[in-house]
Amino acid sequence: MLTGEARGQIDRIWDAFWRGGIANPLELLTMVVELLDAVPMEDRFRTLRHLVELMVAMSEPTPRDVMVDPACGT
Repeated sequence: MLTGEARGQIDRIWDAFWRGGIANPLELLTMVVELLDAVPMEDRFRTLRHLVELMVAMSEPTPRDVMVDPACGT
């Protein structure tokens, strides 16, 4: 779970995107991935570790949650 200053920083970043018209977290993640287009070809088809950690921190999953990745294997 993300708490304290890190949570506050993420909240402030998200608020800035929200005020700028981006209300969908998936749209934001898509933009970030597009910015990472310079990643070498062999790394392009896996989610970068820091993005995985960010998504996990934002979703705060519990051991009882079920995660679905509809793009897995594509």
